[in-house]
Order: sequence, then C-alpha cells, then structure tokens
Amino acid sequence: MEEKALEEGKLEFATQSRRLIPVAVGAVGLLLIIGGIAFEYINQHQTDTAEVFSENPIASVSGVNTPVKIKLIKVDVSGSVMKPGVVEIPYDSRIQDVLITAEGLSPKADRTYVSRNINLAQRVNDGAKIYIPAVGETSKEVPGISTPETGLININSATGAQLDSLPGVGQVTAAKIIAGRPYQDLSELTVKKIVGASVFEKIKDKISVY
Repeated sequence: MEEKALEEGKLEFATQSRRLIPVAVGAVGLLLIIGGIAFEYINQHQTDTAEVFSENPIASVSGVNTPVKIKLIKVDVSGSVMKPGVVEIPYDSRIQDVLITAEGLSPKADRTYVSRNINLAQRVNDGAKIYIPAVGETSKEVPGISTPETGLININSATGAQLDSLPGVGQVTAAKIIAGRPYQDLSELTVKKIVGASVFEKIKDKISVY
C-alpha cells in the first residue's frame, strides 16, 4: 500500500512539474521580450543622443560656410590718402571705413583739417566723393572748395568759415552742413532739412558738391 501511495505521489508530483513547464517557458519568453524591448529603447535613445551631438557641429560649420551676399557701393576717395581711387565698401559704411579701405591718410594730409571738418562717423552713399587736402592746401586752392574758375563753395569739403560766408548761413547752419556730409546732390540740403527753402534759393548758385 505504501509503495502504491508513493508511486501515486511521484506520479502526482511529476504531473504538477509538467504543468509548470509551460508556465516557466512562458515567463522566460516574456522576460526575453521585455528585455528585448528595453534593449531596443536604450539603443535607440543612445543613437538619438549621438545624432543630436553629431549634428550640431555640422550645422555650425555649415552656417559658417554659407555664403552671405553683401551689398556693395562705390566711393571716390582722392587727395592725401595712401591709395586714392574708387573703392568698394559695404552698404551703410562710414567715412572712416572709406579711409581705412584707402589705407589711411598720407603723411602730407592735413589732419587738423580732417578732425575739424570731416565727420568720420558720417554714412556714405553710393557714388559719393571724399577729398582729403594736404597741409597748407586749404589756404590755397583746394579742388572743389573754392576756385577762381568756378567761384563755388564745395559743401562736401568747405570749412565752417567758408560755409558761414554764404548768405543766410550762420555758424550753426554751417555746422549742420558739415555734420550732414557727404552730399551727392545739392537738393539734399533741403531733403535732410539742413536749410530751409528760402536759404537754399539764396545759396544754390554759390555752392557745389564736387
């Protein structure tokens, strides 16, 4: 009887073990699936992170190499500069930029005149002309300032005293004319509201921009 009971117990134990096999296999399979999903997620996350860090330098380099179109204008600079001639400079440049492009003032330049009469911070327009006189030249005949041939005063390079000599123009207006340089056309005196219409009528035949 005992042997039979033992045999039945072994049979029952074996049967239960067989029943647990599918459960164990299923659990192992589920763990493998979960592990595979976790591995894929971690791998994908690392790849995305690597892509983010690898793309930034490329974008930066690409930004540097991207050509940028800059609008250029031409300005005629002459007189006592190291490299006179027509220069090309970026739009919205200043007189100082023009002189730098012309490699600066020459040793003969009248630096006192430049500091007193030329506004280096003034923006220049396309087609403008800038003349730098030599030392002692302003007391003689400076091209375009006042000459026996024309008798006209160049509003782009005349001194404050010369501008003050114009009818209806005092020291304040002369300073405004100098601050508003350069001019490409006489009408800019009224467009820029430097002089009124009545004063402009008095001086338009006595001045020039060249």
